[in-house]
Amino acid sequence: MGFRGYLDELLALRPSSGRDNLIVVEAIGSTQKLASRFVREYTGEGRQVPEAIVIAYQQTAGRGRHGRSWSSPAGAGVFVTLLRRFPADREVRNLPLLMAVSLAEAIEVYLGDGDSCQLKWPNDLLIRKRKVGGILIDIKSRSGEAAVGLLGFGINHSHRTEELPAKPSISLADCAPSLPSLAELTDRVLSTTTHHLTRLEDQDWLIDHYRRKSVHALGDRLTCKIGERYIDGEFIGFDRQGSLRLKTEQGEECVTTGEIFQGAGDL
Repeated sequence: MGFRGYLDELLALRPSSGRDNLIVVEAIGSTQKLASRFVREYTGEGRQVPEAIVIAYQQTAGRGRHGRSWSSPAGAGVFVTLLRRFPADREVRNLPLLMAVSLAEAIEVYLGDGDSCQLKWPNDLLIRKRKVGGILIDIKSRSGEAAVGLLGFGINHSHRTEELPAKPSISLADCAPSLPSLAELTDRVLSTTTHHLTRLEDQDWLIDHYRRKSVHALGDRLTCKIGERYIDGEFIGFDRQGSLRLKTEQGEECVTTGEIFQGAGDL
């Protein structure tokens, strides 16, 4: 289809895009970096940061968690950063879980019987226990002022096996009986996320939906890497803030950040 065809289809699916501050680029290093530049420029001039949707047809220097970088061929994936403002008293700490639930629900519509989109804590998207997408959240705020959230995510749409950015990975093309166009998938994840953002402070709803989609089963042995420290334990659930609860030899430990490994093959 090419970039022009993708853009035309996306604009047809999102007729209100003029009100959304929709920014679509053919190729860029990272949508997250471009969104960050907008924030710096607006705040540097003392202006309010506008809400916007930044989309790339090709991303050449994407940034994952823990500083990992990767690139993707043109037209093979969804690469988006949402710029959103949140009042200072909003529960922005819920954003990673809410984004994970939203994207999983959007992707799952296209899967066949027997497949589901699950979540590896805190916010990796898995199909058949292989990564199909990921999320990166940056919060910019100044004391006492509204926070600006940079809600970035990428989804593998039609990558060939050798093009996938990480192992073990999967593309939606590998498991969707009828693969949607890239524009249709982009529009669906944006619509689902926008809808779910209205429930950002509905803690019970959010934790319940996140728990249902978790790939981790009670009793699983997990290893969590926090910086240079490793914690081994038995998974016993999530607390009300979405933190990972592990039963270790020293007692229960709640993990708020880190990288999870499940089984020796992941390490």
